[in-house]
Amino acid sequence: MPTAIFTPPIYAVAQNDALDSLDTLYKSLDDLHGIDATVLNAKSHKDDLEARFAASEKTVHAVVRETDSSARRYIDDGLRFTATRVGFTDKHATLALTLLKDIESHHRFSKELKTVKSYVYIVEHALALSESAIAELETASSFLSSSSPAMKSYRSLVSFFRSVSTACGAHPPNAAEPNYRQPHLVTFLRNVCDATWTRLKEILSTKLIPASEAIGWPTSLQWSMASTDIRDSFERSFKELLVLQEIGESLHNEDHGLPSDTKPGLYSLQTLINPIVLRYRYHFEMTRATNRVDRPEWYLTYIFNLIHDHKPFMEDVIQPWLHASGKKWSQVEAWPSYALLLLPLIRRKLSDTVPSLLEHPSILAHTVDESVAFDLSIRNLGIIPASYTNQAAEKAVDWTVSSAILDRKEWFEAWIDCERKFTENRYHDIISAPDAWHITDDDYSTVEKASHVELRPTNSARQVKALVQGLTSRYSSLPGFTQRTRFLTSIQLPVIESYYTRISKSLDAFEVLSSVLGVSGLVPGALGFSVRRRNLSGKDSTGGNSGAREGEQQDSGLEGTQRLIKALVSARYIQDALEGWGEDIFFLELWEEICHRAQAKGDRHTTDDRKVEDETRLPEGTIFEELLVEYAMLVERAENMIERQICGEVEGAISAYVAALDVGSSPVDYTAPSSGLHPALVLLSSHLTSLQQNLPMGTVTSLYRRIVNSIADYFWMKRIASRGRMRLSEAKVVKYECELWVTVCKSAMKASGGNAAAAAESGMGARWRVEGPWMKLVASGRVLAAEGDEWEGLVRAWRLGTDAAWEEGVRSVYGDGWDRRVGEGSAVVLGREEGGKVLRLRED
Repeated sequence: MPTAIFTPPIYAVAQNDALDSLDTLYKSLDDLHGIDATVLNAKSHKDDLEARFAASEKTVHAVVRETDSSARRYIDDGLRFTATRVGFTDKHATLALTLLKDIESHHRFSKELKTVKSYVYIVEHALALSESAIAELETASSFLSSSSPAMKSYRSLVSFFRSVSTACGAHPPNAAEPNYRQPHLVTFLRNVCDATWTRLKEILSTKLIPASEAIGWPTSLQWSMASTDIRDSFERSFKELLVLQEIGESLHNEDHGLPSDTKPGLYSLQTLINPIVLRYRYHFEMTRATNRVDRPEWYLTYIFNLIHDHKPFMEDVIQPWLHASGKKWSQVEAWPSYALLLLPLIRRKLSDTVPSLLEHPSILAHTVDESVAFDLSIRNLGIIPASYTNQAAEKAVDWTVSSAILDRKEWFEAWIDCERKFTENRYHDIISAPDAWHITDDDYSTVEKASHVELRPTNSARQVKALVQGLTSRYSSLPGFTQRTRFLTSIQLPVIESYYTRISKSLDAFEVLSSVLGVSGLVPGALGFSVRRRNLSGKDSTGGNSGAREGEQQDSGLEGTQRLIKALVSARYIQDALEGWGEDIFFLELWEEICHRAQAKGDRHTTDDRKVEDETRLPEGTIFEELLVEYAMLVERAENMIERQICGEVEGAISAYVAALDVGSSPVDYTAPSSGLHPALVLLSSHLTSLQQNLPMGTVTSLYRRIVNSIADYFWMKRIASRGRMRLSEAKVVKYECELWVTVCKSAMKASGGNAAAAAESGMGARWRVEGPWMKLVASGRVLAAEGDEWEGLVRAWRLGTDAAWEEGVRSVYGDGWDRRVGEGSAVVLGREEGGKVLRLRED
């Protein structure tokens, strides 16, 4: 319905029209004399329009209501007529469908009745052929061949099965039709063929078993002592089974719905295994004292001994028969084939016993270890899968017994969990031992010395390394790549990461609580703690008081440095071990496999040329690359903390000495030691001695240079640059103090023994360069204390404004050793600008 009918009037438009009309009629005041008449006319017109609008509105509403009512009646009538028509159509369709179904049902029933006779004939004929083949083989006296009556009857049975299968349109199930089901008649005939073939095998097997018992199989084998008739009987029975298997392979391998044998191995060897299976079950699967779940090595050893003991018989007797049997079996290796037929006994035993071992982690771990060791022993014997013509069956065989446990996810996870708990307990025992952080005093072998460059680790570092190596030996023999990587990531790497975390947290605790870096105190688990445990408040766990001073002493002086050295050698020892492990053949192969698998996943989105390029690229780094970086950073951090620890303490003693000079009088006797500087000298000497005794030569050299450079710069700044002007007598004292630092360092490096002795043998001056870092300080002291012509020469060289003249002046003051040390690559020891500052300190 148009909405314009109900649209209300627009008053604004009317008002505008009225204004326009008034403006037109009354353009001036003179025109207003007729306005009254105009208003009356407009009012009359308005009343007329309102009356007409009311009448029109009433008429429109009435017409709308009548039209809506009529439309609804028409719609209801249309729906009712449509429903009636649909009901009539469905009724007629149902009647037609029912009639059609009745006709089809009667036709199908008539057809089924006609096929019953054929179905019964097929079943009867198949059963008759089966019984004929079995009866003829039981009564046969001649050697079995493909032309034997029994084989002819069985071949007829197979041909009959194939013809029926083809007539029924049946085919073997395949991946393209996962829901396909063969007709029941075809399935029945196939079962008849399978049962007949199984019975034929049993008939010939029953002939081989007595013949094998006659030669003493399997325990007291006496082949060489057996008579010719017994040997001939055994050989005939053995070869008949070979002929039967060859006939069966030619028949069953053709794609006609007859499955090939799922059990791998020769029929003859399968028969020889039967008495072994009976003995095995008697000893290890019944209520005998030998059937113990906590002694898996018993039945593993039993099978291994059988494999080992029967090797001569298999290779000297059975193998020539296989070679002489023709091309079919000439490639089969008798001894490996026999051995691999025994392995399912162990796999079944493990599958039966492991569920009861899940609540006994230690026995489970022992069982896995023994099974993995058994697999390794089998591989070491050289036993490999035999070359059967039945390739599908061969691929289905798992040649390891440990996979019976490791391939089951829940069992593998249980084993991993118990190995993880054992490793964690062992790790906590190592790091919680009272001597865990003691540096070892044991003598190393020549190989270990060369490997660790005279590094003496802590007891915990050595034991953690041994623990990790033991874990490697435990899982390196695991058969699967996924199993090895899971053991690596779940057990081995966490041990290395936990040891890294322990050392790192110890360094964190030292930084927080060290008296040099801030607050003094101790936390449980840090390196080098005493036997008594203390809490953060400084009290014994036994209730006694241990003052904060004792904790401070363990974080300062030699105690603090020793703790940092223990952290350093522990981290460095594991770092060196990681480098060696990364180059081990086992870890290299594992890392290569990891990289190749990761690359294979990425190749799905790369071009063929890129794939060829990636395949020829060798994997970079090692499997421990990330851990090596972390341990290298930890070693660097420990070295930096040792540097800060020693420098902080020595510089603190220097500050105290300089502060004492500010309130006292300067000594004038430059031939006597400065007693106020002795604490700083003693501290440096003791720290250098400690470093020499516990760290390798290269590390000591690096730390010595860093520490001495820092101390020399600090002493130069505090004692020389910041002192102000001084007299010659005080300058001589400064010179003596500067040279005293070098004397103390030489004495410490020479008298510390250990690595220093080796350094002395190889040339002390060339290796350690003790005086090198002090050259600037010594030169400053000698310049400051120069007098007479030397002083005048220095002042004149400085005023000339050339670096060459200044260097020549310093050379003349410095004396012996200048040319050699500068020639070794040292930069300018005391520059002209710094030299000028030193010269200005003299009052004269």
